[in-house]
Amino acid sequence: MTSLSTNAQTIALIGTGTSGASLIPNGTYVLTSVHSGLALGDPGSSTVSGTDMEQLTVTSAANQQWTVNNLGNNVITLTNVVSADRLEVYKASKSAGGLVDQWPANSCTCQQWTVVSLGSGNFELTNVNSGLALDVVGGATTSGAGIDQQTYNSSSSQQWIFIPIRIPDGTYTVTNVNSGLALGDPGSSTTLGTDMEQLTVTGASDQKWTVANLGNDVITLTNGASSLVLEVYQTSKTPGALVDQWSSNGGPWQKWSVLSLANGSFQLANINSGMYLDVVGASTTNGAQINQWNHQTISAQQWTFTIVP
Repeated sequence: MTSLSTNAQTIALIGTGTSGASLIPNGTYVLTSVHSGLALGDPGSSTVSGTDMEQLTVTSAANQQWTVNNLGNNVITLTNVVSADRLEVYKASKSAGGLVDQWPANSCTCQQWTVVSLGSGNFELTNVNSGLALDVVGGATTSGAGIDQQTYNSSSSQQWIFIPIRIPDGTYTVTNVNSGLALGDPGSSTTLGTDMEQLTVTGASDQKWTVANLGNDVITLTNGASSLVLEVYQTSKTPGALVDQWSSNGGPWQKWSVLSLANGSFQLANINSGMYLDVVGASTTNGAQINQWNHQTISAQQWTFTIVP
């Protein structure tokens, strides 16, 4: 396939965008279809410009990683990590069913996508050139199905989740892989030293965490309800020590090293203790407390970060 780009094509507006943070911060992500659970990818890690994109079984390999660049007003480009080509609509088509391929970066608005938040961490991507939505051909749930554009119809095959490969600055719901419950501040407490718990996911502010990157994949996590920072109680280095919230003080017990896993989740190691954010007893119960424990390759120590507006 050949991309169409002429001087007549509209060039993106480059600017600061609307007030507030971008819906999807600049960074590298795996994009999964809400409908199929499969990842938007470059089949066979092709470096051939014009290769049609497909949905693939999630591996989080580089051919499924996309670098987001914000152009302003929640318009983004998506660049594949393997091919270094951008996601675009073939030949700048404005027709429903136009296939989606990859092509070297240019000024064509067929390579630009408007991000629309649908809530619950799901997003629609509208092609700026055509006004049509990124979709899976025929609403397929099979690996290898093609990607196209269609008139938006609210179907889950047009809804996408952005899973960060590295966690950019932004606000997230942090969910335990084992339990499916969210890291939260129980009762939206503003009390220093309140122990954190895993809670039924609601998307409320007590379950929202603002990530601040300190460099070298070290972050802090600040709660949206309390404005307090996630830390290990009394700077403990002991396995089983509980995790609470406290005013930001710059201590290493309030800092977490991020380890990216192949399944799109993360482990968080406390800088002070070297131990990992865990759920007490690997519980799957709402209200179970959060602690630190020696590193294990178990899902109770694995966390997903879902972007929230």
